[in-house]
Amino acid sequence: MIPKDRRIIKKVREIAIRDLRSNYGDLGIYAGPKNFREYWARDGFFASLGACCLKDFEIVRKNLDLFIKYQKANGQIPLRVEEKNHSLSLIGIKVAYKHPRPVYNSSQVWAGEAMDPTILFVIAACFYINSSGDRGWFLKNEKSLLRALDWILARKKERGLIIEGQKANWADMAFKSGNVTYTNVCFWKALTDFSKIRPRYQIEAENLKKAINTKLWSNQKGYYVDWIGRSGHIYDDFFVDGNLLAVAWGLAGPSKFKAIYSFIVKNHLDAIPVIPCFPRLPWLTDIFIRVVSPFYHTKNIFAWWGPWEILGKLTIGDASGARKDFLSLSTVIVKNATFVEVFNQKGIPADVLWYKVERKIAWGAGVFLYAASQLEKEGII
Repeated sequence: MIPKDRRIIKKVREIAIRDLRSNYGDLGIYAGPKNFREYWARDGFFASLGACCLKDFEIVRKNLDLFIKYQKANGQIPLRVEEKNHSLSLIGIKVAYKHPRPVYNSSQVWAGEAMDPTILFVIAACFYINSSGDRGWFLKNEKSLLRALDWILARKKERGLIIEGQKANWADMAFKSGNVTYTNVCFWKALTDFSKIRPRYQIEAENLKKAINTKLWSNQKGYYVDWIGRSGHIYDDFFVDGNLLAVAWGLAGPSKFKAIYSFIVKNHLDAIPVIPCFPRLPWLTDIFIRVVSPFYHTKNIFAWWGPWEILGKLTIGDASGARKDFLSLSTVIVKNATFVEVFNQKGIPADVLWYKVERKIAWGAGVFLYAASQLEKEGII
């Protein structure tokens, strides 16, 4: 490895550790220092992967315990736990609470039940148990994990897939309702990981995998479609989240791995990596995003999906491509001296007039550290 690359890797690792640990709070892992100074489930659970790689097990356990504390009796995990009103704080109005409050759905009035917090809770818990060896924590909290799984399983409806309402996953500015690929891939991962502890869930994982590969894969397009609407209409635009996770986690077979990455390369989506969608999201979402926050979920690049693109290349055996993209992403992070929530295709933070994107984002830093640990194990960096 050339000295310049060594310096970049050393520096980006320092930035990632600093940014992630700067979000360690008294109760768990904050999503960010300013716009998202709340305990967001999906941010904290994805960030937990990196925290476990650092052996910061205490903060991961605290974060899991926080969401268990506010888990509903039916099994649902909160979207976030906030110490001040998140929505009002974004417009400069500070309303602090005497005690933390759980929020279960997106603030948008038309949003359905948030789905991925409950799913990611199981994934993060399994990763914590395997990384720390804390069997005692599992035995103490197994019922919470079982309730979480059952709450999601109750939403497995037509086509053998999980169904959800509007704005129920991380892409909460996009209008999606029905069988969303990202949510179903995440739930397959949760079932698969948990079945290694309790094997009776293996059949559920296998059935869901079959449904995903049968109903959501498009041979014509060469990737998993974004979602199937409640009416059965297939929204076949390309969206990175479910596709990258399906590859990185090994849900798809080798032929699907190659098809997805061929599509990404053919359409020049492998920028810094990686551009979220192609050619665009459906017209209603596209207009909504252009008005509210131009290109937020469309052309701009998220800090936390790049590492999964890199891990996907590792899965398909493209070690040189994984290393190249890791250095590309690292260079942008070092240039900005922080993990930025979202940046444009030139690597510049995607600030708009009314919103300055979050710096020191926990999700991005945590997933990056996880990806770095996997590349280190393979001797790639």
